[in-house]
Amino acid sequence: MTTRLDFGQRQFRPEIRLIGLENALFLFHINQVHLFMALATTTSPKGPAIRSEFADDPDFLELLEMFYESLQERRIEMANAFQNGNFEQLKTLAHQLKGAGGGYGFSGLTPIASRLEQACKNHDLVAMPELVSAVLAYIDRVVI
Repeated sequence: MTTRLDFGQRQFRPEIRLIGLENALFLFHINQVHLFMALATTTSPKGPAIRSEFADDPDFLELLEMFYESLQERRIEMANAFQNGNFEQLKTLAHQLKGAGGGYGFSGLTPIASRLEQACKNHDLVAMPELVSAVLAYIDRVVI
C-alpha cells in the first residue's frame, strides 16, 4: 500500500507501505524508517466513564446527546484520516474537538486534542499515533 500524505498546501509522497497489521497495531515503513501506529479500535471503555460537567443540567441534555452522536462520527473520521495519512483533516478534527470538548463540559478532551493538533501542524509522525490513540480512548469513555 502506498499513499500520499496531505499537509494542506505542503504535500509529499514518501514511500509508505503497510507491512503488518495485528490487533490494531499498524507497522508502516516510511522512507526507510519503521513507524508503529497503534489505534484504539475497540469501543469498550478503558478506564472510568467520562461524563460532561453539565450532565446534571436537564436543559443541557438534548445538546449533550447531539454532541455525543457527532463525537462518535468524528471518532470514525479521525481514525480514517489517520489511517489514510490525511493529517490536514486530522488537524482540523483535533482543532474542532479542542474547542467543542470544553464547550460541552468535557474539559479533559481539550488538552489532548490541542496536543494532537500541534503534532499535526509540526508533522510529528512520532507523536501522532499516541495522541490519536489518546483522543480515541477518551471518546470511547464518554457517556451521556
